[in-house]
Amino acid sequence: MPAPNRDIDLPSLDALRVFEVTARRLNFSKAAEELHVTQSAISHRIRELERQLQTRLFQRGHRSLQLTSSGQALADGVQRGLGEIREALTKLDGRRHKATLTVSVLTSFATRWLTPRLARFHDRFPRIDLMVQSDDRLVDLASYGVDASIRFGAGQYPGMEVVRLFDDRTVPVCSPAALAKFGPIRKPADVTNYPLLHDTYAEHNVHSESGADWRTWLRRVGAGDIPSTGGLRFSNANLAIDAAANGLGLALARVSLLGSDLKTGRLVCPLPFAAATNFSYYFLVLPQRAGESKLRAFRDWLLEEAKKPAFDSNGVEFTEFGRD
Repeated sequence: MPAPNRDIDLPSLDALRVFEVTARRLNFSKAAEELHVTQSAISHRIRELERQLQTRLFQRGHRSLQLTSSGQALADGVQRGLGEIREALTKLDGRRHKATLTVSVLTSFATRWLTPRLARFHDRFPRIDLMVQSDDRLVDLASYGVDASIRFGAGQYPGMEVVRLFDDRTVPVCSPAALAKFGPIRKPADVTNYPLLHDTYAEHNVHSESGADWRTWLRRVGAGDIPSTGGLRFSNANLAIDAAANGLGLALARVSLLGSDLKTGRLVCPLPFAAATNFSYYFLVLPQRAGESKLRAFRDWLLEEAKKPAFDSNGVEFTEFGRD
């Protein structure tokens, strides 16, 4: 006979909320700032939770804090649970009135990552009317009436509440027609057989070490002495990828932006060398508004979506190259 289920004494919702913030920030001081309590109060609540659960949730270093395997499992469950609670509260609130959420997003990210996923957001939060503003500039949230922003950067945004969504990688892509015309790429140096297509947004961030430009990719895959400055230039990644799909040459694409292009065959990856970028995607809000239910709902949904595969690689297996 199966063993009877044992009742579990659930920790308080407040304790789980403290744990969720600490697990997300991986810093007692920052968790204390977000919850408006002292650092010692956070540390005490975490110790009490570990005592109650009889397991260690965090690995504490001299200047670091990491989740244990048990802590990660609990963090995933708590995040899902709190997300469902917020969703239920948002729906209850929505019976009285709809909420409008305005988000400023990079053009390429809006087109290739966010928009294909928005049906799932609307299904979950039908009472939140989402307004997506495409803008490659970092806008002043307060001055422009924007609730939140998603940016690709180094994570340094003074005056903002910053949540990292996910990292990215870059791979070379072209159309099947271009591959037939210019031939296979068997080693990194062969990219010079193609007209190179450039995303000037990534190039302008070279001095900030974005790691999303041709020069950086070639260096990281072992071909740093290959000339890579010639070719057509486009103001954002979306245009560069479309140019590649139209047979104009070889583009260096961030994996997050490929969507279904590889699965449908609109693009091919002639050399599956994926180099990590130094920049990541971040969700930005004003600190005084970070606790609003509509912003928390959108942020948590983004974090859930970020854990899903970025695209269908159609069987392509990438060779991974890290940062310098």
